[in-house]
Amino acid sequence: MTRSILVIGLARAVSLAFGVILLAVLARRLGPGGFGTLQLALAVMAYPLIFVDLGLTTLGLREIARGSPSSEVVDRVVPARLTLLVATLLVLAAGLVLVPVSMELRTVLVVLGIGLPAAALNARWVIQGKRRFGQTAFIDVVTTGSQLLAALILVNPGDEALAAAGALTIAAWTTTATSVLLAGRWPRPRSALGLHIPATILRGLPLGAASIAITIYYSFDTILLGIFRSGEEVAYYAAAYRVILPVLSLAGAVGTVAIPQLSFLVARRDAGTGIAVTRLCRQLVLWALPMAVGGALTAEPIILLVFGPEFLPAVAPFQILIWSVVTVYSNAAFAFLLLARGRDRRYLAAAAAGALVNMGLNLLIIPIAGMLGAALTTIVSELTVLSLLVWWTRDVSFAALPAAMRTAAIPTVVMALVVWPIRYSLLAVPAGIVAFLLVAAATGAIPVRSALARLR
Repeated sequence: MTRSILVIGLARAVSLAFGVILLAVLARRLGPGGFGTLQLALAVMAYPLIFVDLGLTTLGLREIARGSPSSEVVDRVVPARLTLLVATLLVLAAGLVLVPVSMELRTVLVVLGIGLPAAALNARWVIQGKRRFGQTAFIDVVTTGSQLLAALILVNPGDEALAAAGALTIAAWTTTATSVLLAGRWPRPRSALGLHIPATILRGLPLGAASIAITIYYSFDTILLGIFRSGEEVAYYAAAYRVILPVLSLAGAVGTVAIPQLSFLVARRDAGTGIAVTRLCRQLVLWALPMAVGGALTAEPIILLVFGPEFLPAVAPFQILIWSVVTVYSNAAFAFLLLARGRDRRYLAAAAAGALVNMGLNLLIIPIAGMLGAALTTIVSELTVLSLLVWWTRDVSFAALPAAMRTAAIPTVVMALVVWPIRYSLLAVPAGIVAFLLVAAATGAIPVRSALARLR
């Protein structure tokens, strides 16, 4: 699993670099007003994207990883996704007509909606289920690379958010076309409408509901800021979050390897499942803790580098939201274990609890405390999810998580001591990375020799 995670991690690192450049391009060319409109539209569109899938791709990749013929799985999943697509497009069209929003936001949502069929036809999950992780990694790079290229070509200084929406939609179709080509002899679904479609949708519903819950605590705050606060505050909060989201997605990238592999082990009742989860937790926490501490200390130079001085108010929410890297990375291994064990309802319950906490607190706090309240609410919500996932995997997590925290503690403390005196300079970032790596190698937190041996 280590080598596959390394491949995916390197691809996501490239994607992260592309994503940061993309953010810089969009923020500087659109300005706070246009950037805020785009981010509000993306937060709204997160829900149609979830409804097009409703957990079907996770269900499908898990079945393929467990040995089910991909042709049979595709014949069930793709018609179900296309059915959901039609229903989602109808609801979206009705919403655009009935809900009173600005003409600019409505137009941006229409352009982004053109990308929904691309989401429904994306074949990445088939490749992931077959454990072809190199191709999965390539698709990740194509996604952000095509977004960046399209933005550089289509978005000019002073443009409105519509041009950026067009660039993102073109990139969505590019990614889907790439995934279908790489899937090779990906069978075309033969089935017409039938009872198997609602049955398939119902099977994926717990996973889909969990995805909706997760989307709520990643986007509901942005939508409420757009309702109760100014467009500029949406832009500042989104700027802080958009730097962190690609880092959070690295944990999801690990899931593209971990879920199929753990599903394979669980299906065979392999005794090594617990060991694999423990090692995974250790690796994730080892990188998450220094990213959170270092990011909180160097927030100002990071925001200035990516967005420029216009976005300096994003520093404060960034310093809070960066701690979500610790909560998400800490729960990831246990979430993957729950999914591999088929405990979809418990996974849903954890995500739903986080969403309910997030919605309730945000409705109370955002009108009063704005983006800082939204940031604090995000951390509270994710701690709720972490607590439940740890409890429901306590046969592994009660030992694995404290051990992982102990491993990461000393290198992170030394890194913080090095960074603190120069925290307002960009030099703090490479200095902190070098300090952490040296101490982690010296203390054995990073087992350099064994890692090199595994890669040979």
